[in-house]
Amino acid sequence: MTGDPWQLLPDLSTDEFEALKADIAEHGIVVPVEVDEHGDLLDGHHRVRAWSELRAEGVKVPDYPRVVRAGLSDAEKRQLVRALNLARRHLSAEGRRALIADAIRDDPGASDRRVAVALGVSPTTVGTVRAELVDAGEVSRLDTRTDRHGVER
Repeated sequence: MTGDPWQLLPDLSTDEFEALKADIAEHGIVVPVEVDEHGDLLDGHHRVRAWSELRAEGVKVPDYPRVVRAGLSDAEKRQLVRALNLARRHLSAEGRRALIADAIRDDPGASDRRVAVALGVSPTTVGTVRAELVDAGEVSRLDTRTDRHGVER
């Protein structure tokens, strides 16, 4: 992984990156890159790297589409990055569970359903990951949690 605070997943393998680069050379960047209001890259690190390398090599690729996500807190940015990568990347079960665990660590008071909706995963899976984190002493067992509507239960 890079030192970039929004690059939450490991780098692509060399083969995966080269396949991405070849696709971008042929089709351009299809999935928009996501940045915050300061221009900091939230999602699309590998796409931008491949695009930059292609341009440096003299390949004519069009400017890439971008979406600006303004007004998000750091926790909301991490949640967005996790959700986008869970939806798009081919992650192993272990990789998916690691992203879920990170989301729980970020906001242990969030209900399992709230985390599940934010990440597009099953509440049962979130509950299982949470139980593992509680057993390992990484998060505390809480009597109340905040649901997806902001209501404490």
